[in-house]
Amino acid sequence: MSSPADGSPILDAQVADYLGTLDTESDSLLDALEAHAAQRGFPLIGRASGRWLTLLAQAVGARRVFEVGSGFGYSAYFFAHAVGPDGEIHGADRDAHELDDHRRLYGDHPFSQRIHIHHGEALEVLSGLPGLFDVFLLTSAILPVGDGLGVCVKTS
Repeated sequence: MSSPADGSPILDAQVADYLGTLDTESDSLLDALEAHAAQRGFPLIGRASGRWLTLLAQAVGARRVFEVGSGFGYSAYFFAHAVGPDGEIHGADRDAHELDDHRRLYGDHPFSQRIHIHHGEALEVLSGLPGLFDVFLLTSAILPVGDGLGVCVKTS
């Protein structure tokens, strides 16, 4: 699990322990995503934080998710559990090789039909997508939060 710069854990230990009891079945896709990240030295949120994302998205009945800084789709994996087969996750990443890695890692897994990672700047990608999103995850410091929220929040 990732930690803030000061090294403190993101989740309270008891919450992390509880999340560790959820969905403990082995998953070859998740294992492959984690192995790929380890090989590259790519930072991940980790399984406990990923399960937290799943719970939060389920709590609000999310069907559409947008993620800034998607990388090869690790966080998207957890949202794919939450949104179900009719939901969708869209993300944006500036690095084309992340999209190549995403396609290679997900292959013909059913989640590949739910997860759409777009190449480009997050706000440009987001503004080109129709409809509203139920969840907006900012996993990269490349976007000023105010700018992102202005695009995501429906105003009257």
